[in-house]
Amino acid sequence: MLAPGGRRIDSVGLVADPTLAGFPRLQGHDATEASSPHPVLTGPAGAAAAYRRTAWESVGGMDERIFAYMEDLDVALRLRAGGWGTVAAAQARGIHLGSASHGHRSASQRRHGGFARGYLLRRYGVLRSRLWLRALAMETVVVLGDLAISRDLAALRGRVAGWRAAADAPRLPTAPAQALDTSIDFRRSLALRRGVYARVRG
Repeated sequence: MLAPGGRRIDSVGLVADPTLAGFPRLQGHDATEASSPHPVLTGPAGAAAAYRRTAWESVGGMDERIFAYMEDLDVALRLRAGGWGTVAAAQARGIHLGSASHGHRSASQRRHGGFARGYLLRRYGVLRSRLWLRALAMETVVVLGDLAISRDLAALRGRVAGWRAAADAPRLPTAPAQALDTSIDFRRSLALRRGVYARVRG
C-alpha cells in the first residue's frame, strides 16, 4: 500500500516486535524499497490482504471483538502459529488514505487502538511472559505520551476495556520466532509507535 502521491510506502504487510506490538511494515520508506526482505513480514495488512480460504477458516477468521485496528495482526499471528506462511506481493499496489474512518489521532481512533492492544496483550499472555516488563514499560510510555499530547485518557481507557474483554477468551499460542522481528528493541519499537500516528506523505 502506498501513501497518497504514490512515492512513499504506507505498508507492505505487518511486522511485529517480540511483545507482539504490530506496525505497518516499511511505512514511510521510498516505494522502490517495497521488495525489501527486512524487516520480517509477520503477515498481510488488512487494507490489502489475500488469504487462502482453508487458512482463513482454520483459524476462524477475524476476531469480532476487535472492532478496529490490529484485527489483521491478530489473524496474522494465529495463522503463523498454525503453521501458515506469508509472502508480500510488491507488484500489487494501491493507495491507502489512512485514518479515513475514525480521523487522524481522534479519541475514537486512539481508544479503539488501545482496546485492541489491551485485548491482544491478555489473549496472548504477553504480560505473563519473560517480556512482561518491557511490554508494560512500553504501554506506560505510550499512554503517558498520549495523555500529554491529547489531554485525555482515551488510550488508557481503551487498553483497560480491551484487557477486560479478553478475560473470558482462551489464551492463544504465540507465533513462532521467525514470524517476529527480534531486532526491534525497546527504542526502535517506541520510534515505530510514533510513526504509526504520523501521516505518511507522498
